[in-house]
Amino acid sequence: RYWGTKKFYNALHFNLCYYAPIDWAIKQGIPSFDPGIGSPHKIRRGFQATSHYSYHYFRNPLMQQIFQQYIGQFNDYEQQNIDFLNTNLPIKR
Repeated sequence: RYWGTKKFYNALHFNLCYYAPIDWAIKQGIPSFDPGIGSPHKIRRGFQATSHYSYHYFRNPLMQQIFQQYIGQFNDYEQQNIDFLNTNLPIKR
C-alpha cells in the first residue's frame, strides 16, 4: 500500500489502481476495466466483486501443505464474501 514511498500521499493506492487506469482506458476507447478481485473498496467504486485464480506456491513444503489443506475452505469463504458484497452493489445492473 505504500508503493515504495516514505512520504504519505492521500489516496495513492486508489489513484494507481482505479482512477488513473480507468481514465487511461476511457481515453484509449477500451470498453471495460477489471480492477481485480473483490473488496468493499471495489464495491464503493461501482465494480462488482469477482473471483480470480491464484498461482500461489510456497517453496517451504510445510507451508505448501498447509496451503493445500485449507485453500478449499478459504475459497468457499471468499465466494460467500463475494456473493454478500454483490448483494449490496450501489448501482443496478
